[in-house]
Amino acid sequence: MAEGWRFLSRDPMSGAVEHYRYDPDSDQCIIRRTADIEPIIEANKRSVNDGIVQNKSRDMRFAARIPPEVQLIWLQQYGIRAWDKNHKKGVLKLLNSNEWSYLRVGRHFII
Repeated sequence: MAEGWRFLSRDPMSGAVEHYRYDPDSDQCIIRRTADIEPIIEANKRSVNDGIVQNKSRDMRFAARIPPEVQLIWLQQYGIRAWDKNHKKGVLKLLNSNEWSYLRVGRHFII
């Protein structure tokens, strides 16, 4: 495989960076996307500690933050579109799993 990744783009909102490289042996262009989602996880923890998981009228609860990179993983691995209301059951199942629990704001399960 050809060596060396080349810079493709940087998302100013999420900080995600994309690199690509061409593999002449397989005649494929490979795109790699990397991002640090630790700030989102820390923000979820702070939201719980600061008590900002509900709105002022207490009729709604802030449930989760799902970074675009995680949404892409869900789409590729599970076929779940986090933004699609028809995939709500799949999103809830993933958010309530131990594997993705760090995306939830709070320790509660989402129903």
